[in-house]
Amino acid sequence: PGMDGWSVLSALKADPVTHGIPVIMVTMLNDRRLGFTLGASEYLTKPVDQDRLRRVLATRIGKPTAPALVV
Repeated sequence: PGMDGWSVLSALKADPVTHGIPVIMVTMLNDRRLGFTLGASEYLTKPVDQDRLRRVLATRIGKPTAPALVV
């Protein structure tokens, strides 16, 4: 609570425990450069095309072996 997506991304990438987790940023803002600078693995804008999201997940994660957290 009280954190925007950019703050959450920064916090995840600053923490050694979560640093290596791929983060796919999904936002209304079209600022890809900022997303990648902060450590996003991929950057999508809303509204999200479900097929594109599936392709990005398959490319970044591969075949799922565990649940993925979508926030």
